[in-house]
Amino acid sequence: MPQQSDPTLDDVIEAWIRGSLADVRTSALAKVTAVDTAASPPTASVRLAVKRQRLDEDDALEVFEGPILPDLPVLYTVMGSASIHADLEVGDEVFVVWLESDHDNAIATGNDISDPATPRRHHLMDGVVIPRAWSASVPADAREANALVIEHGTKIKLGKSATQRAVLVDDLVTRMNAIESAFNAHTHLYDRPSSGSTTPTATGAGPSAGTTAAADIQASKVFLE
Repeated sequence: MPQQSDPTLDDVIEAWIRGSLADVRTSALAKVTAVDTAASPPTASVRLAVKRQRLDEDDALEVFEGPILPDLPVLYTVMGSASIHADLEVGDEVFVVWLESDHDNAIATGNDISDPATPRRHHLMDGVVIPRAWSASVPADAREANALVIEHGTKIKLGKSATQRAVLVDDLVTRMNAIESAFNAHTHLYDRPSSGSTTPTATGAGPSAGTTAAADIQASKVFLE
């Protein structure tokens, strides 16, 4: 076994810096393992997507999986009275950013300036979650060049209290064309009375099939908020 020499001052300082930097966290990619939408603000528990690294006592590189970080606050886009909000789901890809100090008081009170609840710094539990997609697993049809894409499997609401459906121009044009076609194709049961007569003349022809299109349009009419 080779004899180890006594560490120099440089060795001691380098080891101290290396150990200190191991506890400094900036940001990381993660996946959601649980959500609490009833919390204020909503929170998410996440698992880091990249394993962590550290040097063991023999200066050998060790790779290990970090713990699940529970109940981190979720940040949403809010500007004045405008906001964009959608609940996270388990499996969503997110971005975690760690703050330099304990942020519990600031989030709980909303004060402009708050005292830190503890003296901890760069702690694992002082992260915040930013919803975003970061991997190649995001389907290509969720992205479109030079366009703002808003997509949801069930419902998109423009305003928290929105209850009426907005008019989509293409749908409106299609339905108006159907009304026009039905109107142009219909026939009357009677013609107007001939000159000198007050009795209308039966034509023998009933409404055309096109007139039934109006019922379909009425059943699925679009509401404008």
